[in-house]
Amino acid sequence: MNFSPRINPEDCRTCGECCKSYKIFYPPGLNREKYDDMIRILYSDGINAHIEQEGLGNWLVFDHPCRYLIQDEEGKYSCGLYDEPERPLICSLFPYADTTKKDCPHLRKII
Repeated sequence: MNFSPRINPEDCRTCGECCKSYKIFYPPGLNREKYDDMIRILYSDGINAHIEQEGLGNWLVFDHPCRYLIQDEEGKYSCGLYDEPERPLICSLFPYADTTKKDCPHLRKII
């Protein structure tokens, strides 16, 4: 299930844009443990990623689709972990406050 109020959960299960290219923001002033976690992910086997600086923070940008992204015969995408407890919270909360239509074509305005 998607818990973000910025999208209808049923719409969330079709395009896969958020999973084809994704990124995690690490704000300025991170403690050493969080910074080391970003670097560990960056250099993990099977991960193709790079860091983009924004202000004093950093984006960890993944240069490949999520390994749980599945495409069916009709060309629609879905998540192999969508209803599973192992699905990362970062995915369940997407789209975020700073998400644009480019990141999520199904984004809806909060009234």
